Amino acid sequence: MIRKYFVLLRLQMLATFSINKTIHSKSNAALLRLILLAIGGFVLVGGFVAISYFISLGPALMGMADQLPIINLVTASLFIVVTTFLKASGVLFGHKDYDLVMSLPVNSFAVVLSRLTMVYIANLAFSLIIFGPAMVLYGIHGQPTLHGYIMYILAAFLAPMIPMIAVILVGTLLTAITSRFKYKNLLGIVLALAALGAYFYFIFTMDLPVMMTNIEQVADFGVVVSTLLGQFYPPAAWLSDGIVNANWLSFGLFALVSLGVFFLYTVVVSRFYTKINTRVSSFGKKRNFKLGTLKAGSPFMAMYKREARRITSNVTYALNAVMGPLITVAVAVIIAFVGPESFIGFLGLYDIPGLYPEDILNTIAQVSPLAIIFMVGIMPITAVALSLEGKNRWIMCSLPLPAITIFKSKIAMSISIMVPAAVIASTALVITLRPDPLTIAFMYLIPIVYCVFESVFAMYVNAKFPRYDWASEYQLLKGHSASIYIVLFGGMVLNAGFIFLAIVFFSHIMLIQVLILAVATIGTAVFYLLLRKEKLFA
Repeated sequence: MIRKYFVLLRLQMLATFSINKTIHSKSNAALLRLILLAIGGFVLVGGFVAISYFISLGPALMGMADQLPIINLVTASLFIVVTTFLKASGVLFGHKDYDLVMSLPVNSFAVVLSRLTMVYIANLAFSLIIFGPAMVLYGIHGQPTLHGYIMYILAAFLAPMIPMIAVILVGTLLTAITSRFKYKNLLGIVLALAALGAYFYFIFTMDLPVMMTNIEQVADFGVVVSTLLGQFYPPAAWLSDGIVNANWLSFGLFALVSLGVFFLYTVVVSRFYTKINTRVSSFGKKRNFKLGTLKAGSPFMAMYKREARRITSNVTYALNAVMGPLITVAVAVIIAFVGPESFIGFLGLYDIPGLYPEDILNTIAQVSPLAIIFMVGIMPITAVALSLEGKNRWIMCSLPLPAITIFKSKIAMSISIMVPAAVIASTALVITLRPDPLTIAFMYLIPIVYCVFESVFAMYVNAKFPRYDWASEYQLLKGHSASIYIVLFGGMVLNAGFIFLAIVFFSHIMLIQVLILAVATIGTAVFYLLLRKEKLFA
């Protein structure tokens, strides 16, 4: 069984980024594309490691180095919960190669374990990015023991297991429940969004201390935060006690629960794996068919409605499409709800000499468009919209339509999701921050124009680097596509450049905002003209 498990795992790993196809391909272009993708991946990881280092540097310099283990574990867990939840429904079920895999001489346990291992490997990368820099800072600013440091290293490998399995368990239950209903996909989307909303509500309503009136309270603040985080997530308390106090009993409890949850879930789900997949792959038929009047419409509207049906028929795709916009709207509405005074207090800016509330609010208003465009457009759906055609791409390619019409329908759907969220977020911030008219204009213009730019740019990248040979939407959406990494990397570099200019030349923030508008407008025109030259290939 172990040998079969490793064979299945190897096949999945070779399918990642079409590695297997590239190895057996005689095309130098395919190999060059893989090399460039690897270089971009290393650069992206390096950027995330740098960000993680500076985030952990603050607590370390404030004398809270001993709280880094518990902070790292909770941070990694919260991050893994969100990223895994976006794909939870497609981790084990709904794979197009299900019949092929189950026809092999393998049992359900090996299949389930191999698929969960791939999810674990992806989450392990996030865990190492968060834990790695903190380990260095803990060794410099803390009082580590050899036993504690060994536990810290092991903790980075154990950290993803509990949150990952908890989220996948929720996804499994949602899949099992909705598989009994005719409109299972739509119901799955509603229940998934409700579960995600409940999660964010719980996180935002946690009673954590966020303000300190003087520097002497920093040490006590670290202890309070550590205690509260331990109550919120008990495994974090076990890990912290194990690392800080070199207590192998506490660490052993953390390790036992992490590994136990992982393998217990694998054993239980493998017993019902075939039954749930059978229900997921079945389709209900309407019995109340009535012949009515046919309605005619433009080819563009027909393709646009097709894109809308695709979103409502796929839980994983829908969650990835609306996650960034939903979080942006939620954060902006929460800021509007708590009011400007509480928001300034939350940021800890009241006690800074020379800063007045009006100036603070105006400053935040001027930089808020950068935050909105980063959160709303972090991953436009056009980065995968073409690749999602998959084996059905022949339908799209055989239509008597120019390629640009199909591209425009996918761009329009992306804009329909991103722009309303950006407008709502901007409106909430305008109500809260009460900026001057010119700033208000930029708060609306920049997010709207930038959303259009990112949608067009991502569509062009996906047209240049489509991937149709995926086994499930989960496999594609979790990052096994060159277009996703190019869009993500390009967007982060561009946003980082704007943020850098805004920080260095803040006295000329209006010129920076004009520059952003100019770049987004010109970029939209350039990539749209390039997109008009692209063709669809089956």
